[in-house]
Amino acid sequence: IANFLDEKCTKIKQAIAQKERLINLLQERKQIVIQTAVTKGLDSDVPMKDSGVDWIGEIPKHWKVKKLNYVAKIDSGATPDRSRANYWNGSIPWVKTGEVKYNIITNTEEYITKAGLNNAAVKIAPIGTILMAMYGQGVTRGRVSILDIPATYNQACCAMNFDKTVLTRYAYYFFVFSYSYIRDSGNETSQMNISTGYISSLKIIIPSLKEQKKIVKHIETQTTKIDTAIHLQRAQIEQLQAYQRSLIDSAVRGRIKVV
Repeated sequence: IANFLDEKCTKIKQAIAQKERLINLLQERKQIVIQTAVTKGLDSDVPMKDSGVDWIGEIPKHWKVKKLNYVAKIDSGATPDRSRANYWNGSIPWVKTGEVKYNIITNTEEYITKAGLNNAAVKIAPIGTILMAMYGQGVTRGRVSILDIPATYNQACCAMNFDKTVLTRYAYYFFVFSYSYIRDSGNETSQMNISTGYISSLKIIIPSLKEQKKIVKHIETQTTKIDTAIHLQRAQIEQLQAYQRSLIDSAVRGRIKVV
């Protein structure tokens, strides 16, 4: 039985490892799609220029580069006093950094009351606000989300609202591309945090609005296909793991013939 299970489980583990490698390649492909679209555009024949930003490199000649605070209003949030029960469990959504994870936020884990809103430095961010996590030593710091509800947010989140020259979803994908740079270069303290001052000084590439719309559509079309492929591989991994558990159970209980 042991020899039988060793042989079968080794083959299953090899199949799982192969699918995990494919998932990693698909995730890399997704990042390349986003990076290429937001830094090079969709026309490979367009004249290029130096962006003046080392970590970005060349961009289409007609695109602009601006500091983030020139095109966006940037704020940080706050946390109402936890000792005041009347500040909590209300109806006003309140976002924590753990909820900022490359998603569209439609609800929150915690809610505050009007008293909590009025007696703390808490701000309500409108729908379409991009939130960036500023604290966290794991993968959290530097991640972004888009609010699909008006919501307040804690001091570990930075809220960005863009002017009419930048589409929210384009900016979102730009920050997805910029994640590693922001994490690596934005640490100003031993706590590995980034600040609103640092975020304000970041450079953002700005194509025309027409191009931004095309870029967003291209990214979402391509990444949806990639996400579907990733989901399929993960489902197959779960099936293989379930088969392995069933095989082991059946073998040790004598329910299958072992040869």
